[in-house]
Amino acid sequence: MASQKQKKETSEEYQQYVQNLYEWEKKIKEQEKNLSKDDSLTTSTYPSIRPAGEILFGAAKKPTIVPVLPEKNSKVTKSETKDTSKEKSKRIKAFDYKSWDKFDVDKALEESDEEIPIKAKSVVKSDKDQQQTKPAPITSTPFNKPTSMSKQRQPDRKGKKTVRLEQAFQEKETGNAFFKNGNYTMAIVHYGKAMELDPKEAVYVINRAMAYLKLKKWENAESDCTSGLRLHPDNPKALWRRGIARRELGKLEEAKNDLQVALRLEPNDRAVKEELDKVLKAIELATPTKKDTAQTI
Repeated sequence: MASQKQKKETSEEYQQYVQNLYEWEKKIKEQEKNLSKDDSLTTSTYPSIRPAGEILFGAAKKPTIVPVLPEKNSKVTKSETKDTSKEKSKRIKAFDYKSWDKFDVDKALEESDEEIPIKAKSVVKSDKDQQQTKPAPITSTPFNKPTSMSKQRQPDRKGKKTVRLEQAFQEKETGNAFFKNGNYTMAIVHYGKAMELDPKEAVYVINRAMAYLKLKKWENAESDCTSGLRLHPDNPKALWRRGIARRELGKLEEAKNDLQVALRLEPNDRAVKEELDKVLKAIELATPTKKDTAQTI
């Protein structure tokens, strides 16, 4: 109903405005005719100043009045007609500039606030209430829990860097899936893609070293572990895997040093202890005893 009233009021204002414009045009034409007939006038006369609210935009044409038809089944009560009459009296026309100068904005805002129903006031909170209400504490969701990325370098949440780091993490996850299935070559490929996207992360290159160990590519595994230790010097996995690669390459003393450092970092790791025992036995077998030296002499 309110939209219908507004449409009706605007159409009435428009019709009145066009009617005023048309009358003004008629006056100007009559004055022009009188000036063309009266040749005795030596001084040039000008048309009178148009009244306030009459604005001419381009060439004025005869207005076409469009009637606004009421909708069907619309019943208007007496109280509504009274309210609309009051609104019409209060409403200022668009071209009535004098009344707009006298218009009090603050008073109108106070009246509009008084007209808000009580239910709406209960829902709408003031700025003070919103400031006083404390935000709810953030509960620990699966997204907030520390994942496997907690040990890694967390990506910043700005720009293209975040996208690249997330893509690198996804490549690592696919590499892990291939590794579990025993497809070590494809795991190496995806670990390499993760390294290209995020070359500052040590986990990707250390994981690729393990895949190289499974394929018995000892030199590749050793170099990957070395590059991983440059990024993360205190990584026990990198030290353990490099110890395995160096043992297989015959670098027993270097392998022993790597495994001893790894055991200091992880004293309860069985895999490191077993590997260290293997290296120590290999060193014992490689070093000649006193009997062997006497026999050779």
